[in-house]
Formats: sequence, structure tokens, C-alpha cells
Amino acid sequence: MYNYAIQGFATGFCVPIAVLCMWHRIRDVDGLTMVNTVHDSACTEVAQDRVEDLKALAALWGDDTMRYCKEIYGIDFTVPLEVETKIGTHWAGKDCEEHVHVTEPTRKAV
Repeated sequence: MYNYAIQGFATGFCVPIAVLCMWHRIRDVDGLTMVNTVHDSACTEVAQDRVEDLKALAALWGDDTMRYCKEIYGIDFTVPLEVETKIGTHWAGKDCEEHVHVTEPTRKAV
């Protein structure tokens, strides 16, 4: 088994930053509570009447993560950053409603 450098960067660097950005966005929203992280997933309890709010906020997390990496570390992404949300009755459930949000980089790879 071999891990490419980009995998380590994504798992060890981007996921914790994305979780932090997510927490900042939802911490004051009634009905949204981050309860756990599992590998590259952040598990959140969502009140039924807040599902649309969560979807709207999820669309911002990729941009938040890219902006944070640029401002704090000077890192420009050259590949898209994808945020996937799954909304269901429990973590890893088979009956989930899936949404994918893609944030395009501000500059392209050369």
C-alpha cells in the first residue's frame, strides 16, 4: 500500500481545517451540533427544520478552507476541493441523501 503526498496533505492538513471552519459556521445555529469526527467525516446532529441550513453552509466550507489555507499558510490550491454531505438517520446509513459541493481553485496547475 502506498499513500501519495496529496493524500497526507488532504487528511492531515485540509480535513482538520475544514472541520474548524465548519464548527465556526454552525456553532451559533440552533439545531446544528457537531458531535464527532471519524477519519475524514464530521458527524453533526441536525434538527429536521435545519437540514436546508446545513446544506447551504456546507457549500461554503470548501471556500472557507481554501481561504484559510491561503491567508494563514500561503497555500494556493490548484485542484478543486470537494465537500460531500450525507443526510440520514445515522452515520454511515444506507438511506442517506447525498450532496456534493465543489470549490474550484483560484489558480490552475501548470
